[in-house]
Amino acid sequence: MGVMRLSYSLACAALLTAWGLQAAPLYRIDFTGTVRSGSVSGILFDQSPYLVDFTPGETISGTLFIDTALLPAATISGGPSFTTTYSDTGLTQWLTGVLNLPIPALPANALPVPSLQSLDRTPAPSPGDYSQPPALQQFLSVTTGGGCCSAILPTVSASDVWGNSSQLVARSVLLGLLITSTTQFLADVPGIPSSFVATNLGAGSTVQIVNMMRDATNLTPPNFGIASNYALTITFDTTSASGGYFQDGGADVPEPSTFWMLAAAPVLLLLRRRS
Repeated sequence: MGVMRLSYSLACAALLTAWGLQAAPLYRIDFTGTVRSGSVSGILFDQSPYLVDFTPGETISGTLFIDTALLPAATISGGPSFTTTYSDTGLTQWLTGVLNLPIPALPANALPVPSLQSLDRTPAPSPGDYSQPPALQQFLSVTTGGGCCSAILPTVSASDVWGNSSQLVARSVLLGLLITSTTQFLADVPGIPSSFVATNLGAGSTVQIVNMMRDATNLTPPNFGIASNYALTITFDTTSASGGYFQDGGADVPEPSTFWMLAAAPVLLLLRRRS
């Protein structure tokens, strides 16, 4: 009896939590693109420099996540087409994700350049570690209406430069992604479509990443503790894109808070009957 009452209480808590999450779900955008041009520069283990070009036509892909609970106030302008814009320079990140880049073959003994790149900040353990102020700019613009087309432009730019007795880090990342469609995105809340599949995609997207990480306790030559040191720039055309509230493995299921809210009701009823 006690266990059942405890389970019922937990189910009640889960349901209340689901209601709280219902107003601000996580939004997901998946995209692919084709490289137009770009290059990656870095150093070898002995600190000799190199420069390698990306191969035009190679595929770039990524997934973005928008935490709608953290979005700043929207600005809406225009007519008959309306543009909803979210813009923020605070350090709370609501637009993040991961990129899969077609890193070209690097010279022998080159320090690693990962193909998977996060859009997350790399914050310092302590505010006193920063050698320059951290920076984060986030921008989301959605244009709909007018009976013609729609466009989504998510942009994130983050920079963290810091060091302490054990580590030195200098990392900046920029993604500017252009998604357009000849069909109207379905508006759910201002600026956030309930879902979309882009059908007519344009050019003009870009990725820029600079990364340096060093073990400050290791001054052994020839690389003096440098674990990575590279800079890359890619321009690409978006070739496919889709978006919607976070879905499990691509299946057409309710957003997470809705799922748990629907699932909790019959569980509550069952537990109540058994108790």
